[in-house]
Amino acid sequence: MDRISRRSQGVEGVRFGDLRIGSLLFADDVVLLAPSDRDLQLSLDWFAAECKAAGMRISTSKSESMVLNWTRMECTLRGG
Repeated sequence: MDRISRRSQGVEGVRFGDLRIGSLLFADDVVLLAPSDRDLQLSLDWFAAECKAAGMRISTSKSESMVLNWTRMECTLRGG
């Protein structure tokens, strides 16, 4: 999972102080972080392609999205 995550990085992620974080890994779970829905979709597409190359797939039934923003917005993602 670590190799897949490293190979699928491309979008800058979100800023936490001086750091930019694009993903968080938890055993066989991954959290993708992005500053916009467009960047998140791009990260998801890259991650899904790396998973497929490794013979894995993303479980869309177990996947969720969360938007952290001061104003309400919709974030619709396509499965990889």
